[in-house]
Formats: sequence, structure tokens, C-alpha cells
Amino acid sequence: MSSPEEQALVWVARFASSYLAGKTLDNLFGRGGLVRQWFGRPIETARAAALQNTDDFGDCLAAQLQQREGIVDDDPAVAARVAAAMEDPDVLAVLCDAIRSAARTDSRERHELLARLVADRLLVDAGSPLALNASMACEAIRRLAPRHLRLLAVIVYVERWRGVRPSVEHAGDIEALDTLAKDMAMLLPASADRYDRMQMEAASCVAGMYSLGRRPMTKMLARACPSLEEDRMRRFCEEADIGQRLMQIWKNPLSVCILTTVGELLGIRALEQLLEVTVCLDGSHWEE
Repeated sequence: MSSPEEQALVWVARFASSYLAGKTLDNLFGRGGLVRQWFGRPIETARAAALQNTDDFGDCLAAQLQQREGIVDDDPAVAARVAAAMEDPDVLAVLCDAIRSAARTDSRERHELLARLVADRLLVDAGSPLALNASMACEAIRRLAPRHLRLLAVIVYVERWRGVRPSVEHAGDIEALDTLAKDMAMLLPASADRYDRMQMEAASCVAGMYSLGRRPMTKMLARACPSLEEDRMRRFCEEADIGQRLMQIWKNPLSVCILTTVGELLGIRALEQLLEVTVCLDGSHWEE
């Protein structure tokens, strides 16, 4: 079997012109080239980093299971589901997917989110919506950057503000807008564009909507707070810095996005993690 260097040489010779091939070969095999860097770098460095990442994920998972320990001890039905889950091949597959995803990143944010999803899967029946989508969400995370998780959280927040912050239903407009501003400062990524939407679509987290039937963002938010009129909400988005940033990101790329069940679950769990809240969605298919 040919060496990796020879295989790379064949690839370059087949697909590049003579000039580009010379440049590419120099980049690959010259002093400081990619091949020398790759094969000269100790494999143990990458292996050690992956092990450290999985150790960090293990700590996050232990913390999540410890938080749910009381639920299992107090409810025999939940305890029975957990016992059955421990013998379910799908649970093992979910855990393996989560470990592989965790090993590829040192992001504590993603490790904690993966741990939440694995804990979700352990506590519910195998055929439930939460079990099915927790499995799919563990696979989707490896295709998403942290900013994509935040964008999913923003969509859930706008569509379900009252479920995220129940107090806004009885708050005055100034208090509600102050809550919105603080939460958006925690959630909004620095920027977003249509390529982020395309990536979330590729990960099966959102679907594009090409109709005009969706309510404006300002109307969805104002509906959650009776004291907050839509005109007041619109002025906040036009005048406040954080409101302008929210409006800009919503218009491009979020306004045409519909959450899939996978994207909704990831958005909910990301919200809970980032804002340290429990999202209440009465009558939701996520209730167990």
C-alpha cells in the first residue's frame, strides 16, 4: 500500500494544474509543510486533548445525573424507566454519540448541553418524542458551532417568551423590556448571516419558511406581556442597542426559520443552560 505522502502526490497530480501542483506540493512537503507538521506532531497530543474533553463531559454528565437523583428516588415509575434505559442499546448509542461529539471540542457549553440531552434520554420511555429527539440532537451538535446553539435559543425565546420568563405576563413594560435586554445580552451571538441558517438547516434544526404567514417578531414578544404594546416593542428594537442587534439578527437569518423538533429541543436546553432557567411549555410534547 502506498504511503500517505504518495497518495497525496497522486491526488495533487490528478486534480491540479502543473503550476498549482507545484505550489501545493511545496505546501504539503516543503519545510514547514502540512505533511511534515502532521506526521511530525506527536499523536499523543491530540489523544490527550480528546481524553481531557471526554473527562470534562463526564463531569458535566455526573452533575446532571446528580441533579435528577431526587426525581428517580421519589418516583418508582421514573426509576423503572432508568433501569430499562440502562439495558437499551439505543441509550448506549446515544452515549457513544455524545462522547464522540464531546471529544472533538473543548467547549464547556457544548459538553453541558450534551450531558443534559443524555440525562433526558435516560429518564423517558424509548418511544417518547423526548427520547427520539434527544438521540438526534446529540448527533446534530457536532455539526453546529456555539453561535448556532445560541441562535436556536433566541428563536425559542422569541416564540415562547412567557414560557421562558413567566413573570413577564404580570410585569410592567419597563420591567419586561429590561428583562428582555438582559437576556438578549446573554443569548445573542456577535453576528449571524444566511450561512448560519444554511448550517442549521443542514443539521436538521430549522426548516426554511417561504410564506408570509409568520407573525412579526415584535408582535410575538408583545403578545407575551399584556402591558407591552407592539409599538413600544418596536421602538425598543429601533432605539436600544441590544434591540437593534436583536432585530438585525432576527431579520437575517432567523425570520424565515421554523424550528424542527430537534432544533426546538436544542434551543430549549441551550436556553436553560445559558439563562439558568427552567423552560415551562404547558401542554408541550416535551412534557413527560
